[in-house]
Amino acid sequence: MALGPALGISTQVVFFRALTSRAIFSLPVNYLRRNNVTLNRLIQTVAATAVCGMLAACATTEPQLDASGSRPTAARAREQQQLKFQLASGVYRCELGQRVEIQRDARNANLIELNWQGSRHTLQRYDSTSGLPRYEDRKNGLLWIDLPWKSVLMDVNSGRPLANECKAAQGKAAAGRQSMTSG
Repeated sequence: MALGPALGISTQVVFFRALTSRAIFSLPVNYLRRNNVTLNRLIQTVAATAVCGMLAACATTEPQLDASGSRPTAARAREQQQLKFQLASGVYRCELGQRVEIQRDARNANLIELNWQGSRHTLQRYDSTSGLPRYEDRKNGLLWIDLPWKSVLMDVNSGRPLANECKAAQGKAAAGRQSMTSG
């Protein structure tokens, strides 16, 4: 510690640098004295802050158990985040005079029948990262994104819309708003 005064640095600063082992944390003694902060008080404050940070990090909650008493899997959690809309069946009128006919399966909400340009396709709902309804016919490369305010039929291979701004002829938006639920 004799080196400190020889360099014009107080022994308290040298001691504090030795405690922290980094010059970044050294504080001028004048600041400590001016604010009536002792080295012990400074160390107590830093220690208290560190303890609070560690306690906050340990305060994570465990995932809640589902009805069967088991922890939810990632697939089950994603499924619970999917939005469920009761949307209309029937004819959807789209931009450029196009039309798409949708028949919803009463027994299975994850299936729809889509009639497009004279061909009938069965589309299955797949989970989406946004939670929005996404029905696909992976064999034929068709994707129906189904929203209460509009829907779109996409060609999965090219990424282009086949039918855009599709709206049900008989008040699809009103039917969708009535039962917008999640999970």
